[in-house]
Amino acid sequence: MESDIPLWSVGIRLILFFASFLIVGFFAASETAFLSKDKWAVEGLKEDGDRRAAILSDLDKDFRNTTSALLIGTNVFTVLTSVMAASVADLLALGGTLKSTVLPLAVTAFMFFFSQLVPKTYASRAPTELALSVAPVLAVLTKVLRPVSSVLSLGPHLLAQSVGEDEEGAGAVSDEPVRLAVDLAAEEGQVDREAGEVIVGVLDSSDIRVADIMVPLPSAFVFEENTRVQDALEELRVHRFSRVPVVDGEGKVVGLVYMKDVLRQVLREPDSRLLVRDIMRRPLRVSPSDSILDVLAPMRQDRIHLAVVVDGDRAVGIVTLDDVLAEIVGDIQEAVVDRPSPSTSSQPYEMKAVVGGLGEHDAFDAVGAGTDEFDR
Repeated sequence: MESDIPLWSVGIRLILFFASFLIVGFFAASETAFLSKDKWAVEGLKEDGDRRAAILSDLDKDFRNTTSALLIGTNVFTVLTSVMAASVADLLALGGTLKSTVLPLAVTAFMFFFSQLVPKTYASRAPTELALSVAPVLAVLTKVLRPVSSVLSLGPHLLAQSVGEDEEGAGAVSDEPVRLAVDLAAEEGQVDREAGEVIVGVLDSSDIRVADIMVPLPSAFVFEENTRVQDALEELRVHRFSRVPVVDGEGKVVGLVYMKDVLRQVLREPDSRLLVRDIMRRPLRVSPSDSILDVLAPMRQDRIHLAVVVDGDRAVGIVTLDDVLAEIVGDIQEAVVDRPSPSTSSQPYEMKAVVGGLGEHDAFDAVGAGTDEFDR
């Protein structure tokens, strides 16, 4: 009967068997590389214009479908390998213990060693490089298998949510490698210890919210909108604030008044009848749930030292640039005077008497404050 077996049929099955075996190895290595890659390195390469890094970054953002596609591919071709092995055994008329026990065990051992252990070990030695290499192929597979992977991953996703897992947690970038690198660099003298502490402070600050550091509005020093600028100047002299929130009759924050603007107005018109609402500026508004790092960016970009914390339509507090920086790099030493408590100004300074009739630039020089160091 063996002479009646078509060799081409056996050959096709053997080709499919070894092809499936190699494809399983590819998926196993790709999975290990994708899960073990250096995400910081990938983002850096992406910024440098690396096309593969950009593709890999997009796959990471679609973490659930990407991993589902990898698992689907692994399992489909693992089953196909077993089917082809059993089909060859049928063609060769293998029976009894050889077919029912020996063959399955042999195929399992073969697959475990050559399609799992060897590829995963190889991938673990250089996961980022391998992940970049296979990224274009994974992108195509993820796109093709998306309809299937979306359905199959729904169950595990719901189960993970039920036990409290964060959907984005699996694909989140861990800061542990950065912390370790900073510690090692500091120990070897490659990074200044203080600079290392600043970096660690930034990482620690990612979970700190504005609500954690803001000064509640009832505790803050404020001006009513109908306060005369001369009276405001006197209050600023007494309390040594450089910027103060302005509230209306209902206690709502409607703006900020800056010492620079008050002093300039008084110098120009000593008998001015203007009120603080006439010279106040529009405040930067932030949410209590904002990360202090998210608030730091617009403050630095627009040179704003104080922001109003708004919950919905209601102002609930204020936060200063110094408060934000203090959380990141530690307590900031005030260059001129200690900050009053509670603080509503990021740059309090000592008010000095000036001679009437001085120009505004001379007046600013007299009090030891250049016009450029205040908010624009």
